[in-house]
Amino acid sequence: MRTLAHYELNKVVYQGGMGTIYEAFDTKLERTVALKVLNTSGDSELDEDALSEARFLARLNHPNIIQVFDCGQSDGQQYLVMEFCRGKNLLQYQKQHVLTLEQKLAMLVDIAKGLEHAHRNSIIHRDLKPSNILISEAGQVKVADFGIAGFVGGNSHVSQSAGTKGYMSPEQLQGQALSHHSDWFSFAVVAIELLTGEHPFAGQGGQDISAAILQGHHLDLSTTQLPQQLQAILGQALSVKPAARLNLRRGPFSKQFEQLLQQRVQAAILEQQTEPVTPSNSTQKSAPLRAKKLRWRYLVMAFVCAAVLVGGYLLRPYLLHQPVVAILPTQIYNLPDEFKHYESALKGSVQSAMWQQLLQQDQQLVSRAEMNMLAQGRDSDQFRDPKSYFQMLADYTGADTLISSSLDCQQRHCSVEISTLRAPNWQVQESMQWQTDIAGTTNLHDVAKYNTARLISPGIDSEQYRSLSTMKSNSPLFEMYTLFYVDNVATPEMFEKSLATVKESATSVEGYNLLREIALQLYHSTHEKTYLKQAISAIHNAPGEFKKLSSYYKSLVLLNIELGQIEEAKHALDMLTKVSHDQAAILNLEASILLAEGEDKQARDKLEVALSLRPNLRLQRKLALVLYWLGDFQSAKNLLADLVEKVPSDRRTHQYLADIALIEGDFTSAIESYSKTLNENSDSIDLSNLSIAYMMVQNYPMAEKFAKQALLSSPKNTGMMLNMADINMLNGKLVESKELYERLLQLNNGRESALAWSENAQAYAQLGDNEQAIKSLKHSFKLAEDKSELSYTAALVHALGGDFNSSLYYVEEALKSGYHQNWFLQPWFKPLCDFEKFRAMVSSHSQLCVN
Repeated sequence: MRTLAHYELNKVVYQGGMGTIYEAFDTKLERTVALKVLNTSGDSELDEDALSEARFLARLNHPNIIQVFDCGQSDGQQYLVMEFCRGKNLLQYQKQHVLTLEQKLAMLVDIAKGLEHAHRNSIIHRDLKPSNILISEAGQVKVADFGIAGFVGGNSHVSQSAGTKGYMSPEQLQGQALSHHSDWFSFAVVAIELLTGEHPFAGQGGQDISAAILQGHHLDLSTTQLPQQLQAILGQALSVKPAARLNLRRGPFSKQFEQLLQQRVQAAILEQQTEPVTPSNSTQKSAPLRAKKLRWRYLVMAFVCAAVLVGGYLLRPYLLHQPVVAILPTQIYNLPDEFKHYESALKGSVQSAMWQQLLQQDQQLVSRAEMNMLAQGRDSDQFRDPKSYFQMLADYTGADTLISSSLDCQQRHCSVEISTLRAPNWQVQESMQWQTDIAGTTNLHDVAKYNTARLISPGIDSEQYRSLSTMKSNSPLFEMYTLFYVDNVATPEMFEKSLATVKESATSVEGYNLLREIALQLYHSTHEKTYLKQAISAIHNAPGEFKKLSSYYKSLVLLNIELGQIEEAKHALDMLTKVSHDQAAILNLEASILLAEGEDKQARDKLEVALSLRPNLRLQRKLALVLYWLGDFQSAKNLLADLVEKVPSDRRTHQYLADIALIEGDFTSAIESYSKTLNENSDSIDLSNLSIAYMMVQNYPMAEKFAKQALLSSPKNTGMMLNMADINMLNGKLVESKELYERLLQLNNGRESALAWSENAQAYAQLGDNEQAIKSLKHSFKLAEDKSELSYTAALVHALGGDFNSSLYYVEEALKSGYHQNWFLQPWFKPLCDFEKFRAMVSSHSQLCVN
């Protein structure tokens, strides 16, 4: 018998282009395994890469994925050791079994679950097809043979020779970069073939399969007997464009198929009809009567069997999920004028109580920030058309349970009501009512917290509640909660008070979350890391009950990322994955860590998968920002345009759209978007960018107005100072511009950065000191990591110095690096109009060279 390392190779079970698979016996662990001997490339470096990838694949541990146990080399041969699945592949299984639509949907749920787990671990299959899907003798579905699997964010290009043409996505056929969207295309092909018995791209207009895939010519699904909802899901998944294949609002594929399956099996129950028993008739013969009784008995048994069968489907683990809960803003009605000053405290009492109790029970919640973002300008919608408003919340956040609260006041007392509403009808399911004194906010908080616990766990009694909730209301903490979450206030005094409160006594989980949020907000406004360090220290010393909750590890991840302690953040995230089932939140935190490490592409991929699991407006905005950083402006704009439709008043969405428009040279759109971000606390960077946009369209008075506001807000910001000086120069205010250029040079004296020397070069050039300008420019290039970022500055400096050939060279380089032609339409570049090369580059965009 042939052996390889400590494995006995019994027989060949499959032979393909990537290698040969044996049924083997592990002599160490005494178990049957599948051992794949890989076809080596002859390139030792590539072979080692293959082993490294195999080791990474071993991390995939999921009931719907064939587990990789081991890998190595022996006698010059590389091998992969996997779980042995005794059964059939999907193609064989379908030929030997007559399957109902419900059974097929259940199998597709399992396949989708396996793929989603791989995607969450940044792995794409790249060769999904029926022969790589196994059904064990016990009926368990497993995705197999990640033999050419790739890593999202890594080298995801693959030649056409890898994979199976009939199941390849258009981008794979063209040898382009792949993503998890590529797997979903293959999944849709497999699904349609399973459900209809036809390959969706075979025999389409006489084309071969590859041509049909590339052109999107597939089977007209409306001609099949599939439910319309299923046709829509699969038709979209076959889109030629990868990003169009998954509707983020519908959720992940596994969830969509689960919902379809639930609908089918529930309909099956309703379709079961029972026949009424005919009253006995003494004139009837006994035999027919016995037959009727027997028939009735069969009907009853059929109904019971159907219910058991359906119950089996509905109780499968993948059909059970933790609800996603959204807490609606508290509404107050008829509050007397003399008690108006209690309004914030009353709202804060109820909101704090609900958040504390739900977090304490580790419920999966839509974040406050997300709810606040969605609520902008939409409060009236809740009352004008409540059900549409609730469905909008569900579509945009993935929530399937809402908790509402209200107080209806008369004189000194209010009638309080807390209710739960559930999808899809948004009818009130449970409700709690009681009376409270307007001034008794602490008592209101405690009763609201108890009643929230009763809503979520209906069987709880007061003794159980007391044992569950060891955390009593704390007046100082409650006051800060109201200030922060209701009045949007965060001060150093609040932080100190919050810190002292959680240190002195065991408080609620919400107390530690409040401390974290105040610390983060103060750090973002002051850049003082002491807040972060003190918050981390306090959270480390929290009571043991808090340390069992996901909020504990989430707080440590967020605070350590901001502090730059990435390894500590990773450790906390590892612990979080063991206690939390909120995969979307975990992927978001993974993306934040990757961004802190400069791994923007990998972060993008994590965010895309997170959004496919649950809609999330803040995640969508975050993904748009990452795409913007990566230079994928069109994808970023698509996401942002969708956000504008959903949350028209969101300031950051307009800010990102304005930034992209400015880079793309669309200054009119930049002005429009930046103008929507303005308020009493406008960002000085937005003000400065708005002034640049006005300058570029030669509206110098408006440019000067906003440049002054920006510089007033950040008087030592040399970039804003340079912008103000340039605008003064164009406005003919030469004395003011000269003073600002000279002040900039003083402030930058001693600063050793590419940016500072680039600013110096521009200032010297505007002052007419060409020699110092060129020296500064050269020093800037010497310090710069990315030389292309200096091409615009170099073009400007050389144009002002009269070296037009050099300026033309850098104009071309700047255009190649992403600058739009409109950036070169300022008067400083007008001398370049004498050159045909420059006119060819900009003439179609402006009148600069016409006059």
